[in-house]
Amino acid sequence: MNFCRISTTLGMVLFLIFMQSSTIRAEQVATSDSTLAIEKSDLSKNRLKRTVVFDCTLPKPQDDETVVAMAVYGGNSASTVSVAGQVSQTDAIPVQIDEGEKKLYIIASAYSPLIWQFVGHPDRISKLVLAGRSMAPGTDNNNDGKDVINIGSIGVDKDKVTFIHGKTCGLENAYDDIPAKAEETVGVLENLIGQKPDLFFSEYDITALHIFGERINNDISKQIEDAEEIVPDGFDAAIWKKYLKSMPGGVIDLRHENVVSHAPNEPYEVLPGWAGISKLVYENKIVPVSMERRPIIKIVEDIPYYPTGLYGAYSAKILISKGVEPPKGISGHSIVILEETGEQIAGPRRR
Repeated sequence: MNFCRISTTLGMVLFLIFMQSSTIRAEQVATSDSTLAIEKSDLSKNRLKRTVVFDCTLPKPQDDETVVAMAVYGGNSASTVSVAGQVSQTDAIPVQIDEGEKKLYIIASAYSPLIWQFVGHPDRISKLVLAGRSMAPGTDNNNDGKDVINIGSIGVDKDKVTFIHGKTCGLENAYDDIPAKAEETVGVLENLIGQKPDLFFSEYDITALHIFGERINNDISKQIEDAEEIVPDGFDAAIWKKYLKSMPGGVIDLRHENVVSHAPNEPYEVLPGWAGISKLVYENKIVPVSMERRPIIKIVEDIPYYPTGLYGAYSAKILISKGVEPPKGISGHSIVILEETGEQIAGPRRR
């Protein structure tokens, strides 16, 4: 796979952002900022103690550390490296950290399998807590696992990283930015580490985050998304544009990075979702038959796995050409039919 342009574009965008933001002085956080003002929680301590169990003990912050908490459901970029096997999608979120005097104690929570990519000045991070869910091997259901947490990071030494189970430790829905839910999450965090976070950000899905001065927001996202409008080498242009409708952050190539993860990490053999289809169309292994409301695509050469995440509006009707071996993996909501016989071999069936 050739992802040089993807990696170079993201790197240049983040470098320019860093050069611009390094001149920003800390200012008072406006009420319209994405940062949540941390107020005293009215939640019952007893309620929180029922939420947090014995295996969620975390180190306490030091006086010279700024506590930053950030929570998402998932990201807007697909990773080329998986922390959830070949049949489930792993997202990636770049986090730009600007220069600053204080150390950072970061708690990062994600509902979906995800890799946090810390860039800029990740050396400021003194502690990193990664909260995530667990997926049973060979499935794409993150409610079933018990042994490993499908989350990872780049840019922080592994001896600074602690993994916790988001559901067990009360952070399962930390991405919910409804004020009452956000306040509850802040209360859970206070119970976990002994204080409220100094900075807190929550959103369903994001492209990137930016920590600068005494603020955290997603102001760098648009520059990254704009850069991804240029179709990278090795991808079909029309399918790439379809992919960006759901994942505007494109694809982040992490194959040559040191990924610190609780679950095993491995490069994807087939990229997730419509990014994978875009690449396979370019390589003439998949042929688009129709790209109308319910796309129809035909697999004309053997591929090892179905692209992950083909659910709902992102599903397709998949035809398997004569002589082609059906891929391994999970087709999601996509209907899979053997073209030669008309037999449906995977996907939902009409009743």
